[in-house]
Amino acid sequence: MTAYPVFEMRDGERLLTASGPLIRHVGSLIGNRVQVPHPADTSGLVRLDRLPHRPLDASVAGRFPIDDWPGDDSIGWWVEARDPSHTAVWMADALASCGGEGAFMLTTQRVAVTTAEYLFASFPRRAPDTGKKSLLGKVLATVTGPKAYPNYWDPFTGKQVAVWQTGAEQVSGVSTPLVGRAFPFPKIFQVDFADGSVLYGRYEKGCLINGVKAP
Repeated sequence: MTAYPVFEMRDGERLLTASGPLIRHVGSLIGNRVQVPHPADTSGLVRLDRLPHRPLDASVAGRFPIDDWPGDDSIGWWVEARDPSHTAVWMADALASCGGEGAFMLTTQRVAVTTAEYLFASFPRRAPDTGKKSLLGKVLATVTGPKAYPNYWDPFTGKQVAVWQTGAEQVSGVSTPLVGRAFPFPKIFQVDFADGSVLYGRYEKGCLINGVKAP
């Protein structure tokens, strides 16, 4: 059984970018291979079946302009890498293993994929209702303000675990490009890694991008 560490802010650590959970699929372009959804082992999670509809047939078959992956609303995360060993692929693996319940966190010290502790079969299945926020929850609440999560776990309460994490030096930049061919453009943030791989993710109002609350 894999033991995942609790994700809490360390001394002197500041949260820079945070988005998720998106309750959407992960897609990837690794080398010349398109994978929608990106394959992953979700056997360790409590199966909640909250993912949206199956990705469009054109997405699954790879018959779509790569820059228009946001046109399939069931895809929340998109990864592009030349090699399976690149950092963004590890991120895709971790996000996909969360079954739509993963979140992206970038701090001054590390970049991580997190999810709610109680979603793992090895932890209690009911989220603890302590009425108190964790340190990370307090940081998020201070920066982004209260948000409503009626259909999935609330990152402001309860414990998060780091499904995967590495040093922040692996990230070379975060931006909010215009992606897709629909107007208005969807809210997308882009994470560039030092090895040249890229992670794209959707974000919502109130998420944190480069230390700034998203409008």
